[in-house]
Amino acid sequence: MCLHAMTSKVSKCYSCSMLVRVTGLFVFFIVVILPAGCFKEEPGFSENVAKERREPGTENVSHKPFIWDAGFSSELPDGHVQLVSDSGPAHPCLPDGGDELMVRSDAGHSFSDAGDFDEGDAGAAITICDIYEQVFQAANCIICHRPAAILNGGLNLLQGAWEASLVNVTSNQYGETLVVPGDPENSLLYKKLSGDLPLNGSLGDPMPLGASMISEDMLQLVHDWIAHGASLDCEPGVGAWDPGPNTLNQASLFQCNGDEGSSPPRIRRLERKEWTHAVGKPFTETTWGSVARNNPFDASEHFPYSTYAKGVSIDEAVLGLYLMVIPEAGTNWAQKDPDVHQGDLGVRAYDPYNDDSLHCMFDSDVHELTDECKSYFVDRFLEKAALFRTPRTDEYFRARAHLEELLLMEIGSDSDASRKRTLQLFASAIWLTVGALYKTEIGDPADMSDERRVLTSEELGRALGALFSSFPPGASGLYVDEKYTAPPNGYWPEIQIAVANGDIQNSQTRNEIINLYFGGIDGPPTRTDAGLEEPYAPREDLRLDHSLKRRSARGEYWLNSKVQDFFREWLDYDKVGLIFKDTPQATSIYWEEGQTHSRYHPIAFTYENLVYARRSDGGDEALLKEQLDDTIARIVIEDTQVYQNLLTANHNWYIASNVAMLNDNPPLPESCTDDEDCAIFHCDVTLGVCADNQTGATSGACIGDICLGDACLDDDGQPDDWTCQPYPICVEMLVEPRRCGVRGADTLTSANLMYNHEIDVPTTTEGRWVDLPANQRSGVLTHPAWLAAHGGNFEDGPSAIYRGKWVQENLLCEMVPPLEFVTVEAQLIARHPGKSARQRIEESIEGLLPLPDGGLTNHSAEQPYITCLACHSKMNALGKPFEAYNHAGLLRASNHQDERFGDGVVLKGFPGEDEDITVNGAIELSLLLANSSHAKRCFLRQAFRYFMGRDETLADACALEAMEQAYDEAGSFKAALKALVNSDVFLYRDSNFEEGGPP
Repeated sequence: MCLHAMTSKVSKCYSCSMLVRVTGLFVFFIVVILPAGCFKEEPGFSENVAKERREPGTENVSHKPFIWDAGFSSELPDGHVQLVSDSGPAHPCLPDGGDELMVRSDAGHSFSDAGDFDEGDAGAAITICDIYEQVFQAANCIICHRPAAILNGGLNLLQGAWEASLVNVTSNQYGETLVVPGDPENSLLYKKLSGDLPLNGSLGDPMPLGASMISEDMLQLVHDWIAHGASLDCEPGVGAWDPGPNTLNQASLFQCNGDEGSSPPRIRRLERKEWTHAVGKPFTETTWGSVARNNPFDASEHFPYSTYAKGVSIDEAVLGLYLMVIPEAGTNWAQKDPDVHQGDLGVRAYDPYNDDSLHCMFDSDVHELTDECKSYFVDRFLEKAALFRTPRTDEYFRARAHLEELLLMEIGSDSDASRKRTLQLFASAIWLTVGALYKTEIGDPADMSDERRVLTSEELGRALGALFSSFPPGASGLYVDEKYTAPPNGYWPEIQIAVANGDIQNSQTRNEIINLYFGGIDGPPTRTDAGLEEPYAPREDLRLDHSLKRRSARGEYWLNSKVQDFFREWLDYDKVGLIFKDTPQATSIYWEEGQTHSRYHPIAFTYENLVYARRSDGGDEALLKEQLDDTIARIVIEDTQVYQNLLTANHNWYIASNVAMLNDNPPLPESCTDDEDCAIFHCDVTLGVCADNQTGATSGACIGDICLGDACLDDDGQPDDWTCQPYPICVEMLVEPRRCGVRGADTLTSANLMYNHEIDVPTTTEGRWVDLPANQRSGVLTHPAWLAAHGGNFEDGPSAIYRGKWVQENLLCEMVPPLEFVTVEAQLIARHPGKSARQRIEESIEGLLPLPDGGLTNHSAEQPYITCLACHSKMNALGKPFEAYNHAGLLRASNHQDERFGDGVVLKGFPGEDEDITVNGAIELSLLLANSSHAKRCFLRQAFRYFMGRDETLADACALEAMEQAYDEAGSFKAALKALVNSDVFLYRDSNFEEGGPP
């Protein structure tokens, strides 16, 4: 009835506060209660999602407006209208008792009736926003005229700089006023754009420099804007490019003016990992077929971090994908003890298994279920498996009513199978509600201070839990490896206690919670002849997602999941497995000139296993990105000068063992020439039995002339070495004689060589920690995982550009224009055996062209190099020092006769430096960045963005200043995080709901 109740200009409503039976190929069995109100379908809507305007603890609501954002870009220039109707019958999509539909407008247009829109005098309404979008942006002026490209106080044309840069401002270079309101002909901006300049060159060249003049229409727009007073009073339109927070003045961001500030109120949709863990499923592949991790809630690619939520909603495409995984949402609560061997997709959860008061729901016939049993199940499921807070009265009664309807459908059916199905359908319905899918940070309207709302204790507890983990506070522990993943009262019990007694509002309590759950140190697992034993839980943070063997190959230092994810997302190395590498060993010491790609080369084989996670025959060693995880975790847990050590440490790097699959069946010879040397048994053909090579003891009959043992026969009775792992073979090694190992050992034998570490790395936890030469590796920017993640596909490709761009944006917090502003052919010259990556970049982008005598001629002041260098000048320079390493992160030994590698790079305009700086290699660059207060502040800004889930603004200066002061005391990252959590921007939300409500 409601699926198409709101069509035409507003949107289609596809979810409402009523029962809807969903049918389809994958979800024919789902009966859902959908949330009160409707999600928005159209892309780009803000995150005012179908929110019930109810106060906690009330069932019915009188006259309350229902908020609905909608766009009408095809009909109105400003794109939005506001429709208000407070009369007539209640709309079928409005919350119960609601009789008002409001479509909010970003632009502020308001119609009481469907009247005509009067555009007014377009000429008189020209503002700087029109000039920005239709001239500065359209003509690519902002590529050069931006903070990162400006030297000696040049002109900044980006948003936020107009008042200080344009109107009645004198040019530093030419001494003329850039914009004289009312007088275009005497405005330097108009002169430069029109080309009306003195012949003596006293005012320089026309703009855009080296490109065609702007169109007559553009020039007329600039003329009219200045002639009408050069108005700066406007808000950028939807087509205006937002350069983001990297254009903000960093010094101002760290100068508190006394206004402690607050944050916008918001309703935040769960992201992919949060949803997976909230429904009690692992975020890795499983042998029992869970697909929960394939939910469609990935963070938007245009956001810098997965924690961002502004404008994130659920459209029809996302809903369709979600319905394919939602059956898993209730499998842990569909019975007391799910059995994967019986086809159940769930695992044992603490509450359903141990809470006797829940067992009636699993064991009783539908006619025997009491109201008390049903009510208790609904209440516990909402609080421990869906909402993770006290349910509102209306939420509880809707869920209770829906359970009753589902139970009625059981009558006459097989009780056990029907009950599982009933509870799965119930859970699926709950997980389609706003309360389950969204976390609110609105604040308590009854507790306001200076037009701000302090977060309620439940909101604050959920926000604090999300600071360090993707598991919500209170979620049931799961039974994995003979132990539960959380205590009896669920994840993060200290948060639950603090929420219940109100202590969560106390800064000391919050600090203690961070100390408790931030991360930790485990001891090594106990090893016996029978294998690994676990009297405690090594790497408790990985228990649900990894086996004991996998966890036992990891370092003992660990960070809770969201803290670890910050470093993964900031350094952006999680993507390393997505980037194909041709010949990973190319130009390294382990490569021969002319050698082409072969996956069977020991380095290529090892790289493939450690990066692409080939687990079938590659053992259980930590992946390359996991090795960086553990190296970072130790630095952060030790918590002294964290930022500096991240960029400079060459000691205590955690690397994979290269001997984990060697000498697995001793006694074996130290070296070998073929597989026969590694055999444990041989066939005594005279006796027809297998004999131990060391003792001579016999062990079963030979299979032909092969002695494998009965366990190695396939279904046809033939010897099959794949079925009797480990089967000893002679393994090819790169830097030493062949050695005996098991099949698949060659996928790890070069694990240490990824770091040019030619000493065996043992399989002990302490043995995997190594120190590396200070002239080869220093800090995370020289780690193979980071270098490979920001490297190209080929060793002579544009890796330097990728790496330099990352440094410029994420360590210097400078803005680099996106690719849509590129107007030239953006590719390097063809590959050539005699040209290094650095030479290809210099010739293609920087205008350094080779001469026949081997010299260079500089054409950088010509087109197209002028245009290229407007963006590339700094990022190229920041990336070239990394040319000491190839595209896969291995140290280069040769470089196409280019002996510079990463040396001799001149950095111009490095923040805080008055003169140019020459750096020789990535290690010098890392040291420069480590000692830069500007880069340290950028690091803190990145932390703010991730943990707050939004961009910083100048209004956040007090919080950022507090973070810096806390960090500077001892270089403690944890101290900086505590300062953020105790700041007003974390604790308070704006009470002003204008401009479309919570973002």
